[in-house]
Amino acid sequence: MILIKGEISDICILLKDSEEKIRDLVKLFLHELHSKNNDKIYNTISEAINNLAEKQHFTAEDSEEVIKTLVKYVEKDKQIETLLDNLCAKMNNSLGKDKMNEVKITAYTISILNISEKHLPKLMDHYDKYKAWIQKDTYVRNCFLNVPIKFKKNNDIKSLIDEMEAKFSIDSSSHLPTSNETLAIREKFNKDLRKNRGRKGIQGELVRPAQPLRNVDQNMEVEDNGDGEEIIDTTNNGTDKINRIRRYKDISM
Repeated sequence: MILIKGEISDICILLKDSEEKIRDLVKLFLHELHSKNNDKIYNTISEAINNLAEKQHFTAEDSEEVIKTLVKYVEKDKQIETLLDNLCAKMNNSLGKDKMNEVKITAYTISILNISEKHLPKLMDHYDKYKAWIQKDTYVRNCFLNVPIKFKKNNDIKSLIDEMEAKFSIDSSSHLPTSNETLAIREKFNKDLRKNRGRKGIQGELVRPAQPLRNVDQNMEVEDNGDGEEIIDTTNNGTDKINRIRRYKDISM
């Protein structure tokens, strides 16, 4: 059994702790948590983004490293699709608010999701929700432009990739597709997708799933209370951080 006191997203922040042993313990915890329930980490990503955005001492690189670790555990197509919906809605809800840092982390999260060609129309359906942020901020715009780059060599969906790159560009002199042109592009994409799926499948350059954690220091502080529980406690603000993360010998559901 895994018992958790506090938020998992609070634990994720410790991926950037100054102590290497703490960082390794958190990585091990996330790996084992995912092996027991592959929805737990997926469900905490939105809250983790909020927490990271509030950390004034965190650099962009710090936030990216934490998000990259979490996103590796989002592997199911349905999880990716739902997360795209939620993250695009999150960006839309941030319009008119002082949430630039949160928006940047959200955009980065979208850019590194293990998106396949079938998720691309879904991302484009939400275009109006993040359009203003693309036009406002270079970092956000580059994050979104990184998505079609993964599929640049895939000629089977070239029309859709061209549409994405055009819409993700802020250059006002560029020709953006009209609604009729966009509809024609979508119809051609769907036709090409059906044509090629049965023949060979359409492959993009995708981010590889996370590999199992290796070489983690096993000489950890072990405390056995006889019931095989693993307890993660982020509510304790004491100086001894090791007490926030205890790993027991036997973990079972």
